Amino acid sequence: MTLAVLSTYLDDGRLPWPPRTLPENVNQALNRYRQERNDQFENDCYNALSIPGLIVRKKIRPRKAKHLGIDSLSGEIDLLCINPAQSHIWVIEAKDPYIPFSAHRIRQLIEDFHQPGGYVDTLLHKVEDIQRNIPSLTSSLNITQPDKDWHVRGLLVTRTTNPAAFKPNSSVPFSNLAELRSVILPEERCGEDRG
Repeated sequence: MTLAVLSTYLDDGRLPWPPRTLPENVNQALNRYRQERNDQFENDCYNALSIPGLIVRKKIRPRKAKHLGIDSLSGEIDLLCINPAQSHIWVIEAKDPYIPFSAHRIRQLIEDFHQPGGYVDTLLHKVEDIQRNIPSLTSSLNITQPDKDWHVRGLLVTRTTNPAAFKPNSSVPFSNLAELRSVILPEERCGEDRG
């Protein structure tokens, strides 16, 4: 059991001891690993949605948002997924938090997502940014009928099912990576892609 717990910690890019008790070079190595893991998770989400019929852009940074017709952006968008057939624009935040082992950590994780100023609020600000810029965004991507009635939604994606997803009345839906395509695509399209 100890080996299983230690393995899970290492897979998460951490050790079962407080960072202040570890040598600085160990903390730096763990931080680099976490960043690589986060980058890979964003790429995995991007690859899951890189299919015909969807327009997907990743890592939209505020300083480069104008290239996509977005006049201002409150923070980096991990993924922007446009489904022209359904008139949906998804603003996707990819989060890869630690796997919680205790009730305290589960509560802390839920707060990270849902407390004022947490991940949900941050995502909702980005949704508002996109909502204000729909005509120029869709025109910059050469989407036919950019003036139609678009629906902009936020989506939080985690590698595995996250406890924060079970909070009642969440302002945004949650998905894990395995279910991401089925959230974005209508059921009949998902059935065709799987067949």
